[in-house]
Amino acid sequence: MKLADEASALRSPRKFFISPRGDLRHSSVEFMGKRREARERAVQFLFQHDLNPPDDIEAALDEFWSSQRAAAIADEKGKAHWGEKVELPPPTTEEAEMRLFSEPLIRGTLQHCDAIDEHIKKHVKNWDF
Repeated sequence: MKLADEASALRSPRKFFISPRGDLRHSSVEFMGKRREARERAVQFLFQHDLNPPDDIEAALDEFWSSQRAAAIADEKGKAHWGEKVELPPPTTEEAEMRLFSEPLIRGTLQHCDAIDEHIKKHVKNWDF
């Protein structure tokens, strides 16, 4: 991208931003990254659900999101020491948006799991379901 184009892009803050690495990026890249991360969380929950199905889906979702926040805080501040309790702050706007995007994916997958499995069975060979 030419320098004049970069300067022009910088005057339009709604469309472009500078990444932590110093790259000029379109804002949709950041948005897509958040959606990708939300889809990753949905897959993580579904995997966990498949290995250990909960009795109460609401409680399981709450516990899952709390554990995600606790892990993020541990990454930022370091792990708690034995016997030390770390109080979790309320979810950030970004975390709430991620949950709002992920939960319909999770619920829809769980609701239609049998139909999804049947559809997959039609197309895979040499796999047991």
